Amino acid sequence: MAIIRIRNTRDLEEVLKVVAKNAMTKEVAEEAEETMKKKIDTEVYQTYTPVYYERTYQLRDESVEIDMIDDLTLELKNTRTDGSKYIPSIIEYGKGYTWGYKRNLDEEIGPRPFGAKTHEELKNGGFKKALVKGLKNQGVKVV
Repeated sequence: MAIIRIRNTRDLEEVLKVVAKNAMTKEVAEEAEETMKKKIDTEVYQTYTPVYYERTYQLRDESVEIDMIDDLTLELKNTRTDGSKYIPSIIEYGKGYTWGYKRNLDEEIGPRPFGAKTHEELKNGGFKKALVKGLKNQGVKVV
Protein backbone atom coordinates (compact mmCIF):
# COMPACT_ATOMS: atom_id res chain seq x y z
CA MET A 1 0.00 0.00 0.00
CA ALA A 2 1.39 3.38 -0.98
CA ILE A 3 1.95 6.08 1.58
CA ILE A 4 0.46 9.40 0.59
CA ARG A 5 1.66 12.54 2.29
CA ILE A 6 -0.99 15.17 2.79
CA ARG A 7 0.37 18.43 4.12
CA ASN A 8 -2.59 20.71 3.54
CA THR A 9 -6.17 20.83 2.30
CA ARG A 10 -5.06 21.27 -1.30
CA ASP A 11 -3.07 18.01 -1.14
CA LEU A 12 -6.11 16.29 0.36
CA GLU A 13 -8.37 17.66 -2.36
CA GLU A 14 -6.03 16.40 -5.10
CA VAL A 15 -5.85 12.91 -3.58
CA LEU A 16 -9.64 12.77 -3.24
CA LYS A 17 -10.10 13.85 -6.87
CA VAL A 18 -7.79 11.09 -8.11
CA VAL A 19 -9.47 8.43 -5.99
CA ALA A 20 -12.96 9.57 -7.00
CA LYS A 21 -12.01 9.71 -10.69
CA ASN A 22 -10.59 6.18 -10.51
CA ALA A 23 -13.85 4.93 -8.98
CA MET A 24 -15.93 6.82 -11.56
CA THR A 25 -14.00 5.45 -14.54
CA LYS A 26 -14.14 1.86 -13.32
CA GLU A 27 -16.82 0.75 -10.86
CA VAL A 28 -19.34 3.55 -11.45
CA ALA A 29 -18.96 3.33 -15.24
CA GLU A 30 -19.44 -0.44 -15.14
CA GLU A 31 -22.52 -0.14 -12.93
CA ALA A 32 -24.04 2.57 -15.15
CA GLU A 33 -23.47 0.52 -18.31
CA GLU A 34 -24.88 -2.66 -16.80
CA THR A 35 -27.89 -0.79 -15.42
CA MET A 36 -28.72 0.70 -18.83
CA LYS A 37 -28.37 -2.69 -20.52
CA LYS A 38 -30.62 -4.27 -17.91
CA LYS A 39 -33.22 -1.51 -18.39
CA ILE A 40 -33.09 -1.94 -22.17
CA ASP A 41 -33.90 -5.62 -21.63
CA THR A 42 -36.77 -5.00 -19.20
CA GLU A 43 -38.23 -1.74 -20.54
CA VAL A 44 -37.69 -2.23 -24.29
CA TYR A 45 -37.13 -5.81 -25.38
CA GLN A 46 -39.47 -7.53 -22.91
CA THR A 47 -42.36 -5.11 -23.47
CA TYR A 48 -42.68 -5.28 -27.26
CA THR A 49 -42.08 -7.98 -29.86
CA PRO A 50 -41.43 -6.54 -33.31
CA VAL A 51 -43.60 -7.56 -36.24
CA TYR A 52 -42.05 -5.61 -39.14
CA TYR A 53 -38.36 -6.14 -38.46
CA GLU A 54 -35.95 -8.57 -36.87
CA ARG A 55 -34.44 -7.28 -33.66
CA THR A 56 -30.66 -6.63 -33.90
CA TYR A 57 -29.98 -5.94 -30.21
CA GLN A 58 -27.72 -3.04 -31.26
CA LEU A 59 -29.50 -0.76 -28.80
CA ARG A 60 -28.11 -2.86 -25.94
CA ASP A 61 -25.02 -4.56 -27.32
CA GLU A 62 -23.34 -1.88 -29.45
CA SER A 63 -24.71 1.53 -28.56
CA VAL A 64 -24.21 2.07 -24.81
CA GLU A 65 -21.30 4.47 -24.36
CA ILE A 66 -19.67 6.13 -21.38
CA ASP A 67 -17.46 9.23 -21.47
CA MET A 68 -15.78 11.18 -18.71
CA ILE A 69 -16.77 14.82 -19.28
CA ASP A 70 -14.32 16.08 -16.68
CA ASP A 71 -12.54 14.57 -13.68
CA LEU A 72 -15.76 13.89 -11.77
CA THR A 73 -18.54 13.84 -14.39
CA LEU A 74 -19.54 10.68 -16.19
CA GLU A 75 -21.85 10.74 -19.21
CA LEU A 76 -23.86 7.62 -20.04
CA LYS A 77 -25.55 7.64 -23.43
CA ASN A 78 -27.03 5.44 -26.08
CA THR A 79 -25.88 6.29 -29.62
CA ARG A 80 -28.09 3.95 -31.69
CA THR A 81 -29.10 5.49 -35.00
CA ASP A 82 -30.75 4.23 -38.15
CA GLY A 83 -29.68 6.55 -40.92
CA SER A 84 -30.54 10.00 -39.63
CA LYS A 85 -33.00 8.74 -37.00
CA TYR A 86 -31.90 8.76 -33.36
CA ILE A 87 -33.52 5.54 -32.13
CA PRO A 88 -33.23 6.00 -28.31
CA SER A 89 -35.50 9.07 -28.26
CA ILE A 90 -38.13 7.30 -30.38
CA ILE A 91 -38.15 4.38 -27.95
CA GLU A 92 -37.88 6.51 -24.79
CA TYR A 93 -40.80 8.82 -25.66
CA GLY A 94 -42.80 6.60 -28.02
CA LYS A 95 -42.92 9.17 -30.82
CA GLY A 96 -41.61 8.81 -34.36
CA TYR A 97 -42.04 5.15 -35.21
CA THR A 98 -42.10 4.91 -39.03
CA TRP A 99 -42.29 1.19 -39.76
CA GLY A 100 -45.71 -0.44 -39.69
CA TYR A 101 -47.22 2.57 -41.44
CA LYS A 102 -50.69 0.96 -41.52
CA ARG A 103 -50.84 1.05 -37.72
CA ASN A 104 -50.33 3.86 -35.22
CA LEU A 105 -47.24 2.47 -33.54
CA ASP A 106 -46.64 5.61 -31.49
CA GLU A 107 -49.91 4.82 -29.72
CA GLU A 108 -49.69 1.03 -29.93
CA ILE A 109 -46.14 0.67 -28.61
CA GLY A 110 -45.93 3.89 -26.62
CA PRO A 111 -42.99 5.08 -24.56
CA ARG A 112 -40.48 2.61 -23.20
CA PRO A 113 -38.42 4.84 -20.89
CA PHE A 114 -35.21 2.84 -20.47
CA GLY A 115 -33.15 6.03 -20.02
CA ALA A 116 -35.40 7.42 -17.30
CA LYS A 117 -35.49 4.05 -15.55
CA THR A 118 -31.68 3.81 -15.73
CA HIS A 119 -31.38 7.28 -14.19
CA GLU A 120 -33.88 6.39 -11.48
CA GLU A 121 -32.08 3.18 -10.48
CA LEU A 122 -28.67 4.87 -10.38
CA LYS A 123 -30.09 7.81 -8.42
CA ASN A 124 -31.81 5.52 -5.93
CA GLY A 125 -28.69 3.73 -4.76
CA GLY A 126 -26.90 2.21 -7.74
CA PHE A 127 -24.48 5.12 -8.14
CA LYS A 128 -23.66 5.33 -4.44
CA LYS A 129 -23.15 1.56 -4.16
CA ALA A 130 -20.74 1.56 -7.12
CA LEU A 131 -18.85 4.61 -5.85
CA VAL A 132 -18.42 3.08 -2.38
CA LYS A 133 -17.21 -0.17 -3.98
CA GLY A 134 -14.71 1.80 -6.09
CA LEU A 135 -13.40 3.72 -3.12
CA LYS A 136 -13.06 0.56 -1.02
CA ASN A 137 -11.21 -1.16 -3.88
CA GLN A 138 -8.63 1.61 -3.63
CA GLY A 139 -8.20 1.19 0.11
CA VAL A 140 -10.45 4.03 1.25
CA LYS A 141 -12.50 3.13 4.31
CA VAL A 142 -16.09 4.20 3.77
CA VAL A 143 -18.45 4.26 6.73
